[in-house]
Amino acid sequence: MLRQHDATDDRGSALVMAIIFVTVVGLAVTMGLGYSAVSLRAATRHYEPARDRLYAADAAMKAAVQSVIANPVNGRSNTDGSCEPTMSYGTVDGEPVTVVVCPQGATSLTPKGGGSAWGLLTMATGTEKGLVVSGKGGLQIYGNVAANSAIDVSNESNLVVDGGTVKALGGCSGSITVDGVAVGNCTVATAPAVDPAYLPGITAPPAAGSGSCNSTTNIATLAAGTWTQATFDAAIDDCDVVWLQSGIHYLEHIDWQIKYRVIAGDLAVASSAIATTAVGAACKQGVNGATLVLGGTTQLTLTGATATLEVCGKSIAQASGKAVELPLYGPTADIVTAGSSGVLATTVSPATSGSGTNWSNTSRARTVDGSLATLSISAGATSRNLDITGLSGTAAIPASIRQLSVVARASSNRAATLSLTVLDAGGAVQCATVSGLALPTSLGDVTATMNCSGPITTPLTVRAVVTALSSPGSTRAVTFDGVTVSYGTPATKILAQSGCVVTPGGCSVLETKGNSNAIFLDGEVYLPKAKIKAQIPNLSTTFSTLGVVVRVLDVQVPASVAVQPVLAAENGNLDDGDVTVQTLVGSDVWMTCRVTFTASGQKVTGSAVRGCTVPR
Repeated sequence: MLRQHDATDDRGSALVMAIIFVTVVGLAVTMGLGYSAVSLRAATRHYEPARDRLYAADAAMKAAVQSVIANPVNGRSNTDGSCEPTMSYGTVDGEPVTVVVCPQGATSLTPKGGGSAWGLLTMATGTEKGLVVSGKGGLQIYGNVAANSAIDVSNESNLVVDGGTVKALGGCSGSITVDGVAVGNCTVATAPAVDPAYLPGITAPPAAGSGSCNSTTNIATLAAGTWTQATFDAAIDDCDVVWLQSGIHYLEHIDWQIKYRVIAGDLAVASSAIATTAVGAACKQGVNGATLVLGGTTQLTLTGATATLEVCGKSIAQASGKAVELPLYGPTADIVTAGSSGVLATTVSPATSGSGTNWSNTSRARTVDGSLATLSISAGATSRNLDITGLSGTAAIPASIRQLSVVARASSNRAATLSLTVLDAGGAVQCATVSGLALPTSLGDVTATMNCSGPITTPLTVRAVVTALSSPGSTRAVTFDGVTVSYGTPATKILAQSGCVVTPGGCSVLETKGNSNAIFLDGEVYLPKAKIKAQIPNLSTTFSTLGVVVRVLDVQVPASVAVQPVLAAENGNLDDGDVTVQTLVGSDVWMTCRVTFTASGQKVTGSAVRGCTVPR
């Protein structure tokens, strides 16, 4: 039998084991929690800075995109194709946050001129300054600016150039900004810029222009052609609006004082609306168009409160195969009509008859054939006539011909002179008489070139009058072989610009004299030997759309101009393009995004992020 106390010897052991178990587990949990806390603190120290850098990189990328939208030059490659300079956007954890915008293909948001188109090219040399900007306003030029002398910007003015470079053989002075960066001095060119030598589109003066002033509409409509001062003034008369229709208008030696509105080219509005349409919107740009060729001493001066000049240039093919829109053109040399001798060398047929007092064998006085008509004339006789009639060519003489050449083959053994006259079939004088032609002592040619007042009609009569001169001896023995008549045109010319227009320190070919004048020229102005002097008021925000080639450009911009007047506006139109926006924190790249920008005119109109990469 068991004793009762033997059954209770293990009492309390389970409790001890439970206490030991709880203690061990507690120690393990405590150690685990301590390890977890150490790991969590380490993870926090690692991930929080990375998160801050990534957030900062993202914010900087978005700020850079907005910077390009606001200022497209920030998305344009440098002239060598490299990326734009680094933009800074503060710091994160003491490290700088910077962004580099890299155009793809070195063309993103480049002006359509590609940075290579001329905005302004001045041909003045020596001490004559090529570009002068004065007043309290500024001038903006898109594309390259080059001067073969100096550029002078007054202290109160400024010159802003986008999408190009500024170079001058004589250096620069004044406030000049290139692609948003102020430059103390422009690049001093090492060689002169070359005249592009544009062609005018005509090789001879066109037919006379025509047109008149409509007193009802008050619009003078002028068709393209050649204009003189008299025909020009008569066509414009008292009209307040002048419309020069599309084509080439050659203005020769005209002093044009513009006190009204002038539009040249195809109209973009109804003719009844051109007087009230905003300057720059009345004529169609880029189609048909008009070119004003300014020959000789022609000057255009805008005077009075309502004077405006708006020309949408005509597209004219060049020797390079390209076409250039030219609103104003100044010839640098006379352009002479082909065949400048003025003789078309057409010989008329033989005379049907001849008659003349005291002449023998008059029927032989036809064309030059070796058969002679002869005359004995004493010293006391004044003159004798020989008419050679029935002269007609193998074809009708063109109605435009105003000149004849008559060659008579004759001789006299003593001093005698010859006069020649051309008459029509009715005996009326057709061409001015040429007299006092000395006869040679042996058979030879005597030539007379005659100007004719109107169309020449055949058959013709050439009247030869021989006059004896007082000299020793009593008798002249005169022989006459015949005549040859030819017709032709005298050399015609498109005159080079001349006079004070091309003289350094002289007058201006285009000048504005009034605070409300406005000029809009669609195309490339080509006046390489002349000077433009213009006050650019509020009305003229665009002076030219493609650029200016001129000897001197002297621009005064009043302080009242809210928007800087522009040269070569279309060179500033932007192309769409892609960029990569790379954001760095310190020296490490934290985000790279591909962004596409869309543009319209000179503005970025939209952007889209195509994708981004971030470090792991």
